[in-house]
Amino acid sequence: MLSRPTEARLRDLFARAASGNLTYTGPRAADGDPHLPGYRYGEYVKELGSGDDVFERGKDALRHWAAHHQAGAAVAPVDAPLTEGTDVIVTLPLGPVSMVAPCRIVSVVDAADRFGFAYATLPGHPESGEEAFHIERGEGGRVTFRVQVVSRPALAVMRLGGPLTNLVEARVARKYLKGVRLYVSAVP
Repeated sequence: MLSRPTEARLRDLFARAASGNLTYTGPRAADGDPHLPGYRYGEYVKELGSGDDVFERGKDALRHWAAHHQAGAAVAPVDAPLTEGTDVIVTLPLGPVSMVAPCRIVSVVDAADRFGFAYATLPGHPESGEEAFHIERGEGGRVTFRVQVVSRPALAVMRLGGPLTNLVEARVARKYLKGVRLYVSAVP
């Protein structure tokens, strides 16, 4: 799109998403590289600190979509809950255009030492795949934020992007990491 979507366009996208099936139903991104022909796998990790407070703030960052906001993305609905089956539209400005990405939350984890979610692509998304976002507490209370992506271009224009598409994906993932790190390190 040449600009951010209007409210009417978002309503139309939500209506199509609600009636659409996932465009990716393969192995979970959080399970590691599935080695699927034609798909890329990326994993990006950032240490956030250690301790219960860092873990709780990391969880809060995901609940408030801080990773996406730092990447410059708008998430609709703004207060989308992290529950399986929730549809979201992520709009990401890329230079003079905006990428509109309908997704459905397909898994949520809320365990003692791991919290997060994954969403998969819906019709209209420029790629086919899944992204997973997890806050994890390891040995010694060390807290990390992990983003895992399995994807391939779904639209011809994305296939034409070739290696540039990979660079954009990695850049956005690094911004996700930065967003959660900034949220966690901010004074509450």
